[in-house]
Amino acid sequence: MSESLIRAQIAVILATASGIGVIHDRRRYSDSWDAWFTLMTSGGKVNGWTINREETPAAYDTNATIARRHSFTIMGFYEINDTDASETTFQAILDSIFTKFAGNRTLNGTAQNSGPINIEYVRVDLFGDELVNRLLHMAQLTLLVEERVFI
Repeated sequence: MSESLIRAQIAVILATASGIGVIHDRRRYSDSWDAWFTLMTSGGKVNGWTINREETPAAYDTNATIARRHSFTIMGFYEINDTDASETTFQAILDSIFTKFAGNRTLNGTAQNSGPINIEYVRVDLFGDELVNRLLHMAQLTLLVEERVFI
């Protein structure tokens, strides 16, 4: 087990959620908003997801193992379209993500234990600058993942 294998499996599991868009296994940055929106676009609309490890406290578990507890943040960005009820669609994607992780506590065998995934917040935010700006649905999810490292 390792952080990189765990992160890869988080992306694999995310990809199985209904309605999910483009998935990045890291935070994405750009020197222009247009470029960032392109990075987050799937199927002609903003529907992008990023995975980032925030922290990993560790402690000796036994004389032979160290217990690590990774805290991952998953950010989701979804284009607003009131006519298409994008709020309802975005909420359904979040519930699909929850369900996929609830049924896979070992993250396809890469973790000792994980979850459940927490939806920390769901909101609407304005992204961009004075030249380019867009209103997007945004959500932050957290997932705690436990692994054992043999020493």
